[in-house]
Amino acid sequence: MPGFTDEEKINLMRAHEGDGRLFEDIITCFYEDLCYPGDHVIDAGANRGHHTFKLASTVGSAGRVLAIEPVPILAEMIEATSRRFKVTQLKLVVAALSDHNTVAEFFFRRDMDGWSSLFETHVPPNTLAENITRFYASIITLDDLAHLVEDCKFIKLDLEMNEFQALRGAQTLLKRDRPVMIFENARENAAKLGGYKKEDFFELFKTLDYSLFDIFMDPMTPDRWQGDPTMPVYNIAVPSAHVDELKALPIQEYYTRSKIG
Repeated sequence: MPGFTDEEKINLMRAHEGDGRLFEDIITCFYEDLCYPGDHVIDAGANRGHHTFKLASTVGSAGRVLAIEPVPILAEMIEATSRRFKVTQLKLVVAALSDHNTVAEFFFRRDMDGWSSLFETHVPPNTLAENITRFYASIITLDDLAHLVEDCKFIKLDLEMNEFQALRGAQTLLKRDRPVMIFENARENAAKLGGYKKEDFFELFKTLDYSLFDIFMDPMTPDRWQGDPTMPVYNIAVPSAHVDELKALPIQEYYTRSKIG
């Protein structure tokens, strides 16, 4: 186990807030060690494809990357890059994810597209109203897409406050394939927007027999839901039977590689 001190965690979280890069680099380290050529993986909330194409490189031409992105202009960027570099292992789906099928208004933040979401009140700092483009997006579930992957090894979810709903809509896939997942979790803020409770969150993972950690590989427990200054926004969920495999990864080395930690 990495054994970061509280001060180290807080400093690392501040470093990430500076340019948004650190924890994205750490996520990359995780899937590069967890995944192999030929594996099937999912990038949910692909944005411009930052992780999509790194995942594609990791699993190779014999693998499959299922990328899901609801914003058409961002999806077009991914598609164009895929064609240019002949990334044949990529399957792109243009939709938003939740726990049911519907059509809903989506808010594209042109000045900070990583904040685009299903929630009008999820607003980035220093934004202007004229930078919002509203459109209606198809809402589907990950279970709807389960036929597009086989023995999925890894899922990354960055859905701007809607990760829990997407996981509720992925239970068949998660029970079938038992992938490791790394996802954003804004905890109480996301729960208020999504209309669920802390108890709902932890009960889902208990039912699925998954163990939860933060991105420092410290346990994510109910007492850390609010008021813990060392709790980052990124969580890791791993099938409880495979926790020791995840703990064996060189976490400290990941932060050294980032050149920030």
